[in-house]
Amino acid sequence: MVAGAAPRPSGAVAALPAPALPDSLDDPLSERLPVDDPRSRWPGEEVVRSAPDRPAILRLLEAAEHVKQWEGDLVRERAG
Repeated sequence: MVAGAAPRPSGAVAALPAPALPDSLDDPLSERLPVDDPRSRWPGEEVVRSAPDRPAILRLLEAAEHVKQWEGDLVRERAG
């Protein structure tokens, strides 16, 4: 019991909020962006080699090679 809360009768159930209306962003596929060739936007090797955030760039490039496991698997798309 929470301090200051009114006691409830035994077996009482707290009211739940009404379910939210469907949102187009609830679908994981809504995050997909129409990009024909994501690799065309990748930095060149020289840029990566000299970048201060090189470890993060390499991690993203590795994730961009991820093989999709199911239709909502957006690792590759998020990394591109």
